[in-house]
Amino acid sequence: MRALLVFVLAASTVLYSCRKSQTPKSNELDEPVDTTTYFYTPVSIGKGVVAGSVYKTNEFAAFTDLTFFDKAWFIVYRVGSNHVGGTDGVIKILKSTDTKTWQVDKTIALNGLDLRDPKLEIDTYSNKLYLTFFSSEKTGKKLNYICEYKRAHQWTVPEQMSSETDKGLNFLLWRLTYYKNKMFSVGYRFPISNDSTYKGGIELFESTKDFKQYKSLGNLEMAGVPTEATVRFDENSIMYCISRTEKKNSPMGIAYPPYQKMRWIEEAFLTRISSPNFLLYKKHFLITGRDGRTGILKFISYDPKASKVEKVFSFPFAGKETGYAGMCFNPSNPNELLISYYSIEANGSSIFLARIDLSQFL
Repeated sequence: MRALLVFVLAASTVLYSCRKSQTPKSNELDEPVDTTTYFYTPVSIGKGVVAGSVYKTNEFAAFTDLTFFDKAWFIVYRVGSNHVGGTDGVIKILKSTDTKTWQVDKTIALNGLDLRDPKLEIDTYSNKLYLTFFSSEKTGKKLNYICEYKRAHQWTVPEQMSSETDKGLNFLLWRLTYYKNKMFSVGYRFPISNDSTYKGGIELFESTKDFKQYKSLGNLEMAGVPTEATVRFDENSIMYCISRTEKKNSPMGIAYPPYQKMRWIEEAFLTRISSPNFLLYKKHFLITGRDGRTGILKFISYDPKASKVEKVFSFPFAGKETGYAGMCFNPSNPNELLISYYSIEANGSSIFLARIDLSQFL
């Protein structure tokens, strides 16, 4: 049943034209060359949940994020030949004004660098859209990059972000979150320690106003080998954090201004959440992440007041790998949540878009 469903979803994407790719120049943005149009035809996969593909390729397309900006939807993801290794990954940016038709608006490539984990974030004060990602060199060195959206097909040249601590250690800033004229991010050291009791590999960072320089606000003192993490803020300026952990179930973190101490609620979700993302909705935390034990992408409704999971939805997929979901509310309907994610299949991969009617789902 799952294999049939993914086949139907992927078949809903129709290709009508394409153009040969060009080789990107070193440290410059690649010009958009893919004129393929993809048609989104979702099908029901649960009560109040529909999903369909918006991109399909015989390559390895993965690690998505999603936002709405300047009257358009954007989905970013990495395209390479493997999860790790193989040909260097590039960042592709899909764009749609109606969610029904999608085109690759931009391809970003840096010569000799494997680009990974693209994320989108909006500076709501200045009304600017930013894209961040990190590069991986053959030597193992990794660097964070940021660029800004200007107009259709136009992004600024990616610039390096600095995230050194007073100990001279470099950190990967997996996701930036804008709040009150600054970006915040949880960074993790690379290579990652395999010691489950190790608490030195994850820190909270705060940016300067240009969003390129980051200073550490302190070690988050979290065991279980934490890595990828997302932070969000509520209307009372309280910071919440969910982190991926390799050796234990993911906790919920809570911090108050000036955010120099994080309190952890252990066993908050009773599962290990990989590629964690979440948004606050009324009295709920809406969470996406790949189950670290089963490999299934899950959508979780969590009640922070009662400290309990309210509902869990598993996204069906028949591929080898899924996860890394982007999340964005529909500005035309605040009770609708859109989620992007990927599925690696037998002969390629697909980027999917799910729409959840929260009035039905919750």
